[in-house]
Amino acid sequence: MSFDQVTHSLKSTVLSWWDALLDREDNFKYSKQVGIAFGFSILALFSFFGHRWYVGYRERAAQKQLGYYLAEFAQAKQADTPFAWQQAGSLFRVGYDQNKSSYLAPYFLFYQASALFNAGNQQEAITILDDAIKNLSGSPFLNMYKTKRALMLLDMNDVVSQERGLKELEAIAHDATNLQADLAQFYLGRYYWTHDRVDDAKKIWTELVESQKAEKIAASPWAAQAASLLDSIAG
Repeated sequence: MSFDQVTHSLKSTVLSWWDALLDREDNFKYSKQVGIAFGFSILALFSFFGHRWYVGYRERAAQKQLGYYLAEFAQAKQADTPFAWQQAGSLFRVGYDQNKSSYLAPYFLFYQASALFNAGNQQEAITILDDAIKNLSGSPFLNMYKTKRALMLLDMNDVVSQERGLKELEAIAHDATNLQADLAQFYLGRYYWTHDRVDDAKKIWTELVESQKAEKIAASPWAAQAASLLDSIAG
C-alpha cells in the first residue's frame, strides 16, 4: 500500500468516527467545529507516522537493493573485464532510477561511476560522480567522495583532467574543516612521491603524522602508512 493510500484510508476512518459522534443528540453547540478541528489534528498525527513508516519502508528496500548490487560489484571486480564492469554499472543505474527519492540514491550513482570508470568510460563516470556529489551536500562522507573524484581525475589520460584532479586533491587535503583530510593528505603525498616531488611528499606526510599524534581513540590508518613511508625515505 502506498503512502497516499495509507493517508486516504486514515482520513476516511477519522471522518467516519466524527460522523458517528456528531449524530448524537446531546452534542453541544460547537461540537461539529471542535470535532472537525480535532479530527484533522488526529489526521495530521496519523499522516506524520504514516510518512515515517513509508520512509522507513522505502529506505529498507533501497538498502536491500544496494546490498545486492554491491555483491555484483564485487563479482565485477573479481572478473575485472570491461563487460563485467559495464554490466555492474547498468545495474546501479537501474537501482538509482528505482530509488531516486531514497537517501541512498547518491550511492547508487557513486558505484555506477566507479564501475563505468573501470570499464573505460572515464568521462561519463566523472559526469555521473559529479551528480552524486551534488546530491551528497551535507553528508559526512562528502569529502571522501570528492577525494575519490580527484583520484579518478588524476588517473585519466588527458592533462586537463589531471590538473583538475591535482587542484581538487590539494584543496581537500588542506581544508581545515575536512574531517577526512587524512585520506586526501596520504594520497596527495603518494602523488608527489611518484612524480619525483619527494620534498613535497615528506612535507604533507609529516603534517599528516603530526596531526594524529594527539589522537588516542581512533588514530588514522593513513597516518600510520605515511609514517612507514617517511621511515623508508629516511632510511
